[in-house]
Amino acid sequence: MRTVFFLIIMCSLICCKTHNLEVTIENDYTGKAYLYNTKTTKTDTIAMSANRFSIDLIYSKEPTLYYLIFEGINDMSYPISLVLSDQQTQVAFKALKKVDIQSQNIKDLYPNRPQFASDPNRNEAFYHFLDLWVAFSNNVMNPKLNLIERKGLYNDFINQSEIIIKKNKHSVISAFITEYLMRNNLIQLEQTQHFYELLEPQVQLSTLGQKIKREVGFEENTKAPSFSITDYRGDQYSLEKLKGRKVLLHFWSSTCAPCIKETPQLLRLAEENKELVIINVSLDIDKEKWISAMEKFGIVNMINHCDLNGPNGQLASDFQIKSIPANYLIDEEGNIQLKRQHLPEIIKEL
Repeated sequence: MRTVFFLIIMCSLICCKTHNLEVTIENDYTGKAYLYNTKTTKTDTIAMSANRFSIDLIYSKEPTLYYLIFEGINDMSYPISLVLSDQQTQVAFKALKKVDIQSQNIKDLYPNRPQFASDPNRNEAFYHFLDLWVAFSNNVMNPKLNLIERKGLYNDFINQSEIIIKKNKHSVISAFITEYLMRNNLIQLEQTQHFYELLEPQVQLSTLGQKIKREVGFEENTKAPSFSITDYRGDQYSLEKLKGRKVLLHFWSSTCAPCIKETPQLLRLAEENKELVIINVSLDIDKEKWISAMEKFGIVNMINHCDLNGPNGQLASDFQIKSIPANYLIDEEGNIQLKRQHLPEIIKEL
């Protein structure tokens, strides 16, 4: 019995280490600090002493994302993000400045830039990315810029973000940057997939890597979720009954400009591929607007389905739709053959 107990203790010490996180603030600050673990959802409350604190935390070997909150300075809407592991991290702040949520300058929402004396998890790379994002956000709001100039700024920002991800592809911080872009709707499905594929295998298998994989949706060559729907005319369709035919699920809405832009290609695809079953799944919540859009854009005679629950609808939830347009091509055996954002990418590969 003693031997078993000893082995349990030893395994615990090997698998999880305690290690100091050291934080120093150069200006006077007497409030409390809070450290939120995004993996366990637990929060440590920390008292400051002489403008500094150090804390022993139990880390798993995998680097984990934490949010650092200073009382009276910031909150969970604008946290200071830190990726921590079982290695020592030392952080310093020159001064703590209160977040100004009324400011039009994005920089005022993230005024507290940490400096790292010890940074084994490459947090500095994330804050370099954050500087790029703040600069892009402020520049793109310039009312004097035209659409082409704004698009150029966006492309430059995404290209620079990709460079950072490539340089840090072996580190979980690259997954954090990808997840940050995705969570803030700065990249869409194809770009998210591309960035995910840049990550080293061990990063893809991390908690953040798996989160990205889940958010992107089902992988190609996997079984499609079963479904049974009633279309606009009251006809019944199910994946089971459609076996033996290819099925295209086209997710759209009447308020989605890129979706509307692809309507002529959708109609041409239907005309040139009579054996392809196309099901238009609308994420509308207003029945009249949905019907009006179907009639206006000439798709009313196709198979159209809408449960009026928007992105929370059954099919949208089952296929993990995060942005539209979105297209799933399902093969004759009920497997996802292709998953693409835009129709031309589906047409090209048919």
